[in-house]
Formats: sequence, structure tokens, C-alpha cells
Amino acid sequence: MDFASEFQTLRQVVSASSASADYEYARGWGVFSLPFSSGHILALRVFHDTSFGKPYVSVWHRAPAGTWSILVDGSELETACPRYYGAAVDRVAHARIALRWTGPRDLQVDVDQPALSWTVSIGRAPLLGLLNRRSERLTDNPQPSARTLKAREWIARRLLGMGRDMRLAGPTPNGYESVLLPRQLFFLRASHAVLEGIDLGTPVRLPDNPMLGTVPLPARPAFVVGRVLWRGGVSPAPSALGGSQGQTASVLTPREQEVLALIADGRSNREIATALVIAERTVEAHVAHILAKLGVRSRTQVAVWAFATGLVTARC
Repeated sequence: MDFASEFQTLRQVVSASSASADYEYARGWGVFSLPFSSGHILALRVFHDTSFGKPYVSVWHRAPAGTWSILVDGSELETACPRYYGAAVDRVAHARIALRWTGPRDLQVDVDQPALSWTVSIGRAPLLGLLNRRSERLTDNPQPSARTLKAREWIARRLLGMGRDMRLAGPTPNGYESVLLPRQLFFLRASHAVLEGIDLGTPVRLPDNPMLGTVPLPARPAFVVGRVLWRGGVSPAPSALGGSQGQTASVLTPREQEVLALIADGRSNREIATALVIAERTVEAHVAHILAKLGVRSRTQVAVWAFATGLVTARC
């Protein structure tokens, strides 16, 4: 299979399946999870079609100490992966992420900050070829049954060695219910990554699934094509909405409280950046952190939270 050519028409191929109106969705491809011998983990999400924002590319990174970062290129942070997973992440930020196919099954990923040079080579497996043909038919259903999802989880755990805790449906750190619908799955033949001058080592298969908050990732390196559905999302915690200003102020850093006050005043990210004399990208990162910490999905809900807690008072 020539992935470089395939992904030129991926939009039409994957978009043949539509999501239920009850769900937000994203369609695309990426490196599901890639553990390295150094203890680092990388993941890649390339979503060319979403129901909630612009197309974007995202690189996930877990350091050996267990801290997670999500980098985003092409979309606002609050309408990208941090929308669903930001509550379990230590850092979210914008970055320039360049993708280049150097061969039919070889991908080069480059990130400007932090500096990352990452190569991925996709392997071949006859068993996966059979499963992929079956999966393409199953994912034509906008909402597969619970029985179908359970069967596919069993295959992922027992036949494909993706880890005993691997699942395709469940809660995200931000309170959404997610459903992962792989259309095609491939194991990685090789990969090499250098992060800020540090060689991350060789790809490995872990004894346990690495966790991003409540979400288990594959225990072995894998490349996936398909879509993800999300539904719901949490509201601010009762203690946050009903608590005093002193109680709720501790949820946010002082800078995040300043940004929150300006959001409640109706300011745009650009206007907030000007008012606080910081970069617009920095404002976007603060907004994503605020949404994740409060468990809300929009700037309007942030404003409601601010007025409800007394951090901001209405002006007559």
C-alpha cells in the first residue's frame, strides 16, 4: 500500500461514514501510540475533517516522568485534542508540525518547538489485512453496537497484543464519552525520534497500556486510519459553581484568572494578548487550560463560571 498516494484521497474515503447527530466527530489518521525504550511515548493525530473546528495536526508526548504534553498545529487549542483530553495534560501549546512522506510507507514528522525530528515506517501484516477489510465494512455504521465494539476490543487485546486494558469506548479526562472506530490498523516496522537533541531510543512493546488520564493507549506501536466520536462533556463541578471566590480562585493560576476575567468581558484572544502584553499563542494556551480545568466546552461557559463564583462582577 502506498500511503503517500492513499492519503491524497483519504478525505473522500473516510468521509463515506457519517456520525450520528448526537456526537462530535473527527476523521483522519495517525500514530496511535509509540512507546520508546527511553520511557518516552509519542503519538500523532492528523484530522482532516471535524465537526467542531478546523482541520489540525497534533503531536502527543509523554515524558518518562509521566507528564503529558499536547502540541497543536492548524486549529484553536480549544477545538483540538485538548478539548477532550486537556484535563489530564500538563502542557498544551501551539507548534509548527510539518509532515512529509519520504516513501510509500515512510513518514517524517518535524516540530519546531520543542524541536522534534521523528521518522515512522509502517509495516505489513497479512492478519491485519484481513481484519482491515472487515473493519472497513463495520465502520460504515455511524454507531456500531456495544456488541461489535466489545468484539473488536477482544481482537485488539488478545489477537493483536495491544494491551489487556485496551478499549475503544469510554470516558475522556474532560468528561466526554468517546468511541474510537479504526478503519485500518497497521503495526510500525521502525521509528526513530530525537527530541531537543535527545535520542528517544528504539520502539518497544510495553507490558501495560500507557494511560492518558482515563484513556488507555496501545501498548505496542501502531498506525491507524479512521474516526473518533465524542459525546457529552462535563459541566463545572458543583463546588466550582456554588463555592466562594476564595475557594474557586485556587483552581486557576493568577494569570489564568486574568485571562478568565477578560474572556468574561467579551474580549477576543487577540485583544487579551494586547491587554496583557503577551503572545496570542500564549493566550490560546491559557484558554485551553482554563477550559480543561473547569470542565467546560466554550468561552460562554467560562464567563458563566466567572460570574457564578464572583471572580467577575456584572457591570451595569
